[in-house]
Amino acid sequence: MQDNKPLEANDSGQVTILLLALALAILSVLPILATMSQLVVTQHRLNATADASALAGALELEFNQNQACDTALNFKMNFPSSSRSCQASESIIKVELTLPNTYFPMKFLLPNLVASATAGIAQPMEPMP
Repeated sequence: MQDNKPLEANDSGQVTILLLALALAILSVLPILATMSQLVVTQHRLNATADASALAGALELEFNQNQACDTALNFKMNFPSSSRSCQASESIIKVELTLPNTYFPMKFLLPNLVASATAGIAQPMEPMP
């Protein structure tokens, strides 16, 4: 005689497959997160360089307005491939740095990193009446 028991489903491998798929998803996101963190660090370094350049130009602006932009643009930069621009008036100097983005996945979304800084000569405060 034949045994007429219903077949029981065997779900023993589903959790392993789901954990493997989750691990692959996490591992595929890690390079993108690493690239984004490198972009953030590079942007902060570019901002710091722009600030330092503007301050160097502002120091020169106080004594020699004609050479303030030269001083700001010739400030030691860690970004040799960056393009630089400068505008100076009697008491304010503005420096802008543009760096091409070389990080592969993000260079299509964000082609350039830009940092600008403004510095000036402190004006003496007027005495209070």
